[in-house]
Amino acid sequence: MKYNKKNLICVQNITWTAYHKRQRVVKDNGDEVTYQYDAMNKRIYSKVKINALDSEGNPFVQIERTHYLRDATGNVLAIYKNNELEELNIYGSARLGALKGKENKKKNRVLGKKQYDLVNHLGNVLVSISDNKEGNAATNSYQNRVISAQDYLAYGAIMQGRNTTSAPRHTFNGKETDPTTGWQDYGFRDYQTVYKRFDRVDPLASEYPWNSTYCFAENDVIRSIDLDGLEKAFVFTIGKDTHYMGTEMERQFPDVVQHIPIDMNSNSVEEIILSYLENCKEDVVFVMINSHGSTDRLFGIDGNDNNGGRLKLVNIVNKAFNQELPFTKESLCFISGCNAGTENTFYQSSIAESMANLLKIPVIAARRTTNKVEACQVSQALPNLGYKLGNTGTTDFFLFKNKEKISLGDDPIYPVDLLNNALSEYNFRKTKEQFFKPKPLNTYEIKQDYQTEQNVRIENQKVYSSNSSKIKKRK
Repeated sequence: MKYNKKNLICVQNITWTAYHKRQRVVKDNGDEVTYQYDAMNKRIYSKVKINALDSEGNPFVQIERTHYLRDATGNVLAIYKNNELEELNIYGSARLGALKGKENKKKNRVLGKKQYDLVNHLGNVLVSISDNKEGNAATNSYQNRVISAQDYLAYGAIMQGRNTTSAPRHTFNGKETDPTTGWQDYGFRDYQTVYKRFDRVDPLASEYPWNSTYCFAENDVIRSIDLDGLEKAFVFTIGKDTHYMGTEMERQFPDVVQHIPIDMNSNSVEEIILSYLENCKEDVVFVMINSHGSTDRLFGIDGNDNNGGRLKLVNIVNKAFNQELPFTKESLCFISGCNAGTENTFYQSSIAESMANLLKIPVIAARRTTNKVEACQVSQALPNLGYKLGNTGTTDFFLFKNKEKISLGDDPIYPVDLLNNALSEYNFRKTKEQFFKPKPLNTYEIKQDYQTEQNVRIENQKVYSSNSSKIKKRK
């Protein structure tokens, strides 16, 4: 396998686990890599055997062992190489960087050990900087020391001539690049940035016959990333008011998102929503309702609370919808309108709570009095616009589920993250059901197995009887 013009990585043999993960890789030069995984199929150990020469030219085998310490969700917390701490990751809402080298037992801060990764909208690490500064003390002009910098081609290969000599451990999409093989582990499959494709067939290929079985992010690499080797995830930013997000999401992501514009002269928004769900032939894993709102209604994006185009609480409270809707176990609804999670004193319910009871899926909405939803931007891996609560009044997002109201705090809500999480859980469940569902034996197969077992017993009995008679004759 060609890695770049200066280095060739040629694989001779690959051994796989029962769950389609790499277990052992042997290269043409004799180098060997073995991997071990936890119960979630996350890599926790790798062992590299490298054929090398000592100072006198004598051959010997150099062994490097790497251990990955992960949290309960699978995020890598620390990496140990040959039983010594090599990297301690730093997290905010996403991975920010790492603390390099051994732990400081004296608890004194040592500059130069921390590394922060600056990324673009796809999570690609463009520049890695140190916490140490350099500059001119006379002019009091300083800047962070640059450790590495690189630009990328569309599918993730580092551009020659536009990179420093040393590349960080995490590069394209923020994924770790295996220095021995050049592959990136995306979960269900491994990706090679130079060849622009995954190493094996898409586990969900039968459900998406129009897609290439090896392509990355369905070849939509400018605005998308590949979430876990199964599904592309959209990354975007939006101008204007955040209540236009539904229109913008449909424009940028027509394959996944369908925006239903509500006519301002309509008399019943809820009828439009339910009629769409009734006629929908595909699974719906995420619903987002964009609007302004008050405690008893949601209304249009232009802020005009006229007689039409409103979702009224009176029309959905204590209502039941008995027909089966195309929701799944992972389905979720998000309502952006102000006060959608605030209980109306007259109806003793909120729009979000009534929607959760009506649709029978969890609903997220904000509960506040005088604040408004504002645009906020993530500065790290996913620069998505989100919904941020104001600074006055009651400022909490709530999750309404199974007639319970759970506070989510006042952190911003990012619809793209909600969509990606729902899709990821949905795809994981579908893949698990496809690969691990036991095949039931029908009556004919059971009879055949029983008859085969009986025939084997009869043949064994014949052989035993024949051998016994021969022994008796010899005596």
